[in-house]
Amino acid sequence: DLFAAIAAADLPDLLWLGSTWLALALVIAGRQHALGVLMHEAVHGHLLAHRRWGDLISDLCCAWPMHITTAGYRHRHLAHHRHTNGDGDPDWTDMQTPAWRWPRTRAAAAGLLLADACALTLPHWLRVAHGWSAWSAWQRPGATHRRACTELAGYLAFCAGEAVALTLLGWWDLYLLCWLVPSLTVLNACIRLRAVSEHLGLDATGEPTRHVDGAWWERALIAPCGINIHIAHHRHPSVLWYHLPALHHALRDSGAYPPGTQLVPRYLGRGDSVWRRWTTRVVPT
Repeated sequence: DLFAAIAAADLPDLLWLGSTWLALALVIAGRQHALGVLMHEAVHGHLLAHRRWGDLISDLCCAWPMHITTAGYRHRHLAHHRHTNGDGDPDWTDMQTPAWRWPRTRAAAAGLLLADACALTLPHWLRVAHGWSAWSAWQRPGATHRRACTELAGYLAFCAGEAVALTLLGWWDLYLLCWLVPSLTVLNACIRLRAVSEHLGLDATGEPTRHVDGAWWERALIAPCGINIHIAHHRHPSVLWYHLPALHHALRDSGAYPPGTQLVPRYLGRGDSVWRRWTTRVVPT
């Protein structure tokens, strides 16, 4: 039993297990993030030409394993595209709290990301996830009782099948430690860093978002599947994610981006990065 082995371990073994788990959690959180972005592709109708089948594949492979639904995310995300950074944008509304006020000191920014990674901000993230889940289906404008029941029934059937499989295989401890815990900790820190990079601090620019090239490991962990190419995506949301690099280069080379557009090389680091632009050594005034 994995939990029994951890409880019986001495300090050196615990340090080794902790460092191994952290490395594994970073990799898994990055892949969970990628599942969310692929679900985002389905929300825009990119997965299959037939939306109902596309939503089913997205739910089975991407959304339900993360305990949300494609339909739940679509409701909020399309409103985000229609009213980006405005009163009708549910993501923007969620950001009108002290935890989303940037710039902030580097120590405060690092502390907030660490709080995310340690589940200290979990109530906020659970409220966000509830809006993307089958449990909120009845609260959506225009939702019918039949459609909401169908969405919830599909999710619960998946959960039941998952529970049976985990029980038969004896993998509950692995699921909890290596899937559920990373999704409730490391993944939330990655999502916050990406959200800050995408939509905060852009009042003076002509674009409602920014583009970040990102190092390979940043694209794997913070912005998988081309989501870092966010200006091009917001301008042309019908373009599939793997065509976004070519679209971005075409827009940039043609001078389509207005002066002041934020094209940033990195998310983190000492050079020109979102981190350096939106954190300070002293308390910002």
